Amino acid sequence: MRTWLLTTILLFSLSLTGAYGQSAGSGPELHAPVEFPMRLSGNFGELRSGHFHAGIDIKTQGVTGKPIHAIADGHVSRIKVSATGYGHALYIHHPQHGLTSVYAHLKSFAPELDEHVKNKQYKQKNFEIQLFPEKGQFRVKRGEIIGYSGNTGSSQGPHLHFETRDLNRQEPLNPLRFNWNIPDHIPPKIFNVALYPLGPNARVDGQTGKKFLDVAAINKNRFKVLGEAVPKVHGKVGFAIRAFDFLDGAPNWCGLYTLKMYVDSVLMYHHRMDRFSFYETRYINSLIDYEEKVENSHSYQKTFREPNNQLDIYEYLRNNGVCEFRDDSLHTITFRATDAQGNSSELYVKVKGQRQVSASAGNPQSPRKKEVNGGNPVKVMPYAKSNSFKRADIRLQFPKNAFYDTVRFEYSKDTIARESGQFYSDLHHIHRRHTPVHKKFSLSIEARELPDMLREKAFIARVDEEENTYEYAGGEPVNGFISTQTRSFGKYAIMVDKEPPTIKPFVINEQKISFKIDDHLSGVDSYNGYINGQWVLFEYDPKNNLLFYRVDTSRLKKSESYNLELYVSDAMNNVATYHETIMMDMYQSHDN
Repeated sequence: MRTWLLTTILLFSLSLTGAYGQSAGSGPELHAPVEFPMRLSGNFGELRSGHFHAGIDIKTQGVTGKPIHAIADGHVSRIKVSATGYGHALYIHHPQHGLTSVYAHLKSFAPELDEHVKNKQYKQKNFEIQLFPEKGQFRVKRGEIIGYSGNTGSSQGPHLHFETRDLNRQEPLNPLRFNWNIPDHIPPKIFNVALYPLGPNARVDGQTGKKFLDVAAINKNRFKVLGEAVPKVHGKVGFAIRAFDFLDGAPNWCGLYTLKMYVDSVLMYHHRMDRFSFYETRYINSLIDYEEKVENSHSYQKTFREPNNQLDIYEYLRNNGVCEFRDDSLHTITFRATDAQGNSSELYVKVKGQRQVSASAGNPQSPRKKEVNGGNPVKVMPYAKSNSFKRADIRLQFPKNAFYDTVRFEYSKDTIARESGQFYSDLHHIHRRHTPVHKKFSLSIEARELPDMLREKAFIARVDEEENTYEYAGGEPVNGFISTQTRSFGKYAIMVDKEPPTIKPFVINEQKISFKIDDHLSGVDSYNGYINGQWVLFEYDPKNNLLFYRVDTSRLKKSESYNLELYVSDAMNNVATYHETIMMDMYQSHDN
């Protein structure tokens, strides 16, 4: 798309002396981050919730503790420990290659780094920490062990999340363009295609609603639409496909490397996943059919671009990928999907143009639209402007470019919900939950039903009535309202959290002290543990509701008994405490 981007990629490729790109093959090779054949459970650019996957997920044979190696000479530039996200993560600069490598979800760092991190955690009295060592403080050599694989942070199973980034711009680069010798002989598979009438006069089979078609394989890399019916199209129409890549030796559904769409052999759309910036990654919600993702967990990639989609992955767009049909001819739509190894698949779709359609043709309101709040369009909100919406008991303020296209905003409220006793306000239906919002907007709900004594415990919740669940959305009292920032449409109401988290002993022995902790409303926010009045490092694993301390006799003073104090607070400052005197020799197992 952009000349400067093509120039940057070319110069960067040359700077790697041929290392970047499996087709290059020459120049210095990078060391593999693991010692065993690499098999992937996730690849670069894969469609994740609200973001593109920024690296590759390397399987670690179902276990943790595998040695992880530096891919080249360099120095540690950043160390981060978090209960969520990347967990234990290490960042290494490689100036000679113009790269930063990232190793995430680690169980632990190499001993020198591990001790440095632990010293800082004790100094700051915090498990979560982020460090930026000086350039010469921790130098590493190519192939050196820098840590051990794990399952920390938001990881859902043992693996190494590995990234390569442009050192100067800190933009993720596709690691699969390097020579890692990862076998891949399987082309992408295409499962469905969707057609979208775009605009008030567009039609698909005489209707204004989108249409989904099932796809079947002709052979391993050629696909066709099931059935003999040919969709009739008129006006501006967009397309999307549901397709995934697969690699040898792994059943995981991965992302595409490139996707092209042709209309009668004329290229209309082309994107390539070589790199992206973290700034633009949330635009994935415009690339995909967000409604299908929210409602049915299906990932359709659009081959047309919405007006405020600022993704920079597009190599070529003709008319923003929008096709226009105003004849009575038969047209062939061709989709070509490839993976990073060059395996490709094609899907052929026939459509029949219509020169004219009946003025009365269209869709009645769909059940899905009725189900989502029953509200009426009350305001047109152009995406390129800031927008606001106010009623006596609710205020909304949207910044410029909060949407991907102009929104016909809908609103209604439910007073019955307040009478149920769960909420301290009406239940406000703010547009449709399956319409994506790119930027945070301010939301204020009047708290007239809220007793003064509860104002400091009140927050705004996003409510899922079908699942009977509540998502904490923050909030603080401001001039008679509870106000917060969010970037999701849906149903919102004021709730109150007066209950502290729960603490239950799990394992207590000479080597480890652990507890199950949980909070069902505003969520666990902070935690601190003390033994004989001395702060000790408790680590938090939220996906398992686990808080644990690995007994560290190098820091814990020896005693005949150990008085344990544990404090866990939630986001509304409700505090749970736990006290116990432990009568055991914690040094015995460590001295043997």
